[in-house]
Amino acid sequence: MILFYISLSTYLCFTILKYKKTLSILSKNKYNTPKYRKWMFENYKETFINKEMLAVILIIILLLASTLVNEISMIVFYTLMFLLEYKNKVKLKINRQSIPRLVIIIIFFLGINIWFILDNFTYQSDAYIYNNFSLYYIILIMMSYLSYIIVWITNILSIPFDKKHRR
Repeated sequence: MILFYISLSTYLCFTILKYKKTLSILSKNKYNTPKYRKWMFENYKETFINKEMLAVILIIILLLASTLVNEISMIVFYTLMFLLEYKNKVKLKINRQSIPRLVIIIIFFLGINIWFILDNFTYQSDAYIYNNFSLYYIILIMMSYLSYIIVWITNILSIPFDKKHRR
């Protein structure tokens, strides 16, 4: 069980750096949804074809291996990804427009991760989801890989909270 929490913490460290980078790109595009979407697809190599594509190999390992191998491979993979991303970290300026986006992303991630942790506690009672343990990690990998799309959706959801759009 401790390996699950270690793998979750390495994942979260990497994901925080990745979402900081993604949100800084959104702020450079002035929180303009069409402009950000256009940037996202024009820079598809940075957005979708990147070193995180190696997570596909990790997904295959997750589907074929035991829980112990899954946990160790997640720890190793996301520790390496964190170290690679850490040297290119960006500083995110938190302003009034970024706060609703951050809150929505944090609520989304907390909800998913709290569900995983609570379900992990019910392991003794043979919970259905825990029997599909690799499902946890596949969802986490997709949430990290699709961070640009998640931020784009978050930007759309946070438009009502922007001060300039209020009446």
